[in-house]
Formats: sequence, C-alpha cells, structure tokens
Amino acid sequence: MSGMSRKFSVRLLVGSVVLALAALAVATGGGELERDSRATPEWERPFPVAESVYPFPSEVYQWRGFAYHYVDVPPAAGGAPKGTVLAVHGNGTWSMIYRKIVDPLSAAGFRVILVDHLGFGFSDKPGTGEFDYMPSSHTTVLRDFIADLALDDLYLVLQDWGGPIGLAAGVATPEKVRGLVLMNTWAWKLDHIEQGQTGFMHAVHDRGRHAQLEPEFYTQGELIRRGAIGVAERNAVEGSAEYAALRDAMWGPYLTLDPPHELRYPEVSQPVHISATATVADGAFLDQLDRELATLRSKPVFFAFGDDTAFGPYKVDLAILGGERELCMPGYRPETEEVTTRTNCVDDETGAAYWYPLERFLSEWNPHAVVGQWRDTTHGHWVQDEVPSVVVEAVKSVHAAAVRP
Repeated sequence: MSGMSRKFSVRLLVGSVVLALAALAVATGGGELERDSRATPEWERPFPVAESVYPFPSEVYQWRGFAYHYVDVPPAAGGAPKGTVLAVHGNGTWSMIYRKIVDPLSAAGFRVILVDHLGFGFSDKPGTGEFDYMPSSHTTVLRDFIADLALDDLYLVLQDWGGPIGLAAGVATPEKVRGLVLMNTWAWKLDHIEQGQTGFMHAVHDRGRHAQLEPEFYTQGELIRRGAIGVAERNAVEGSAEYAALRDAMWGPYLTLDPPHELRYPEVSQPVHISATATVADGAFLDQLDRELATLRSKPVFFAFGDDTAFGPYKVDLAILGGERELCMPGYRPETEEVTTRTNCVDDETGAAYWYPLERFLSEWNPHAVVGQWRDTTHGHWVQDEVPSVVVEAVKSVHAAAVRP
C-alpha cells in the first residue's frame, strides 16, 4: 500500500445469532451462511483520497468475508439523532458523490450514513465467481447491512441505481423507513421498447443494450473517465489541485492515479459494466420491486430530478438499435426530428417539458405523502453534487412531514 493510505479501525459486527448460525453450519457440515460477519484485524483504504474531497472516517462492515465500506457521521451537536439518513449511490460512482450533504445534515441533527456497494469506492471487489454484482445482489448486501447495524428511523436518499437498490431494501422492512428523497431514478422493469413509445428512460434501456454490444466502453473504464472529468469540471478550475483531487477520487476505485491512468487490475470495472447491462438483465428484480413498492408509497417523499438523458425530458437516441424511432410518449413530440441529437419531450399544446419517470412516480405515490418536488433543466444527473442544498432541504422537509402529528 502507498504511504498515503490510512489505517482505520474495523467495526466488528459478530452477533450471537451469526455465531449460532456459524456453529450450526460447522456442526452439520454444510449450508451457506446468510451473513458472515468475520472481520480482519485492520483495514486500509485501497487508494488515497484528498481530505478536501472526502474528510470522513471510514467504517467497514464484513459481509461474507468481504469489506463493505461506509461512513457513519453522528449529529454534530451530539444527543439522539432526528433520524438516520442512508444515502445510496448508483452506477459508476461511490459514496463520495454524497460528500456535500454530510456536514449540513449532521449539523441539522441527523445521523448520516453513506455506503459503497461491493465493487465500488473503498469496498472490496470480489471476483464475479464470488459475487455477481447484479442490483438484486447489492440489495441483499444492503438489507443485511441495515439489519446487522440495527438501523431504524431511516430517511432513504437514493439516486440512479441507488433508487431500485435502496427501495428494494426498504420494502423488506417498511416499518424502518420514515421517508425518502428520490433523485433521477426509477423503480420498475425496462423490458421492451415499442415504436413510438420510447419516452420512458429510452437512453437507460439503450445503455443496457449498449453495454451488451460494446462492453469495452465500460470494461476499459471510458465511462469512468468521462464521469470523473464531469464531476471535476463542475466543481473546480481545470488544472487546479482540487480539480485533480476530485477527478482522482472518481477514478480511484478503477484506474491508477498516475498517467496514463490504466485499469488498476484486470476486470476492475466489471461492476460498472454489469450494472449497465442490468437495466435489461435484472428485469425480474425490477418487476418484483414494482409490485412491492406499494408498501412505501404512503411514506413522505421528495422528488428531485435534474435534466439528463434518462430521467429528464432531455432524450438522446444512442443510435445503436437501428430503425426510425420517436423519443417521446404518444401525444408528445421531439423539438427536432433528428433523433441522434438532443431532443426534449414537450406537450403538444402547452410546450411544457414532460418528465417521465418523475411523472410516473407522482401518479403512483400517495399525493398526500408527496412533500415536494424539484425539477430543473439547468442541472443534470448528480443532483447531490450539483445542488446539494436541494437534497439537504428535501431531507428536512420529509422529516418534518414524518414527525408531524
């Protein structure tokens, strides 16, 4: 390890139930444990991150022998927290994308937990023979994490693939969930696109097909390279130390930090590729979530959506499936007939932008539980990085609704 790496204490989570299961497995000579909380005596961050980018102490939860990294920040003033904010990231990033909401929410009296999925961030990256990296499997890990840490009074803050993963963990124990903040995400199956009905998350569906047809874009780290540069450009002047720190923090789980920024080790970006294909390949998981989500639709919720290729009215045809296709739902039209360029879905009569899947969430959620919504065409995919104040205020609003008599 580099001398820049720091060692952190490991939280041991070996409960009596787990020990009893382990003893039973040994005695009977078989059966895979549902959870294995064995921990190593010490743990090191696998790559350095600048303190200015990620100033939080690390914690490690052991899941079946793999290190699952998380951050756990208590209320700044001490005392009992108002609740626990559990923030779950999506594909191609890690918990650092939530870095800006930690201190404000801690100052507001919340306990704040950020997690890294296996294969992302500081968490271990098992071989695919040991962990398949499908969102359904990430959900299993998150459910176990919530159970073993006895987390309660949860405010789920979810974005991208963190939405389906966090929501599926929430429906397992809805009594633990007090409210939600959902950003640029969805919660249903993406299976078939018909001519003239491609408005719903067209680019996300195509991303799954794209990942199947051109895997090197994901397995060789190109998606990571572009995403990291985007985060750095939004937050710092190109060429500055902070620009490099942000870029390197995004690249760190996958690429070497020294030029030419090659893959850290073989198959390092497989989790990113698998998550991309999962928009198509893990349809059964999404379909089940769609059926079970009713258990959460009466919870207070705030929707915060930026305008990007998947979740806002901004739609882009990736031009990989062939044929002439309309980008908007029936009754809506693109602003341009060129489907290979940027188009926006607008209402034929009013010209107002049409935001699907936000519109679907709003149509299916209990309207009395919708605390608020924010939609903005001047911001993009990572709301928590671009406008963190929106997320912080959303959590406060959801909490106020949850505790209201």
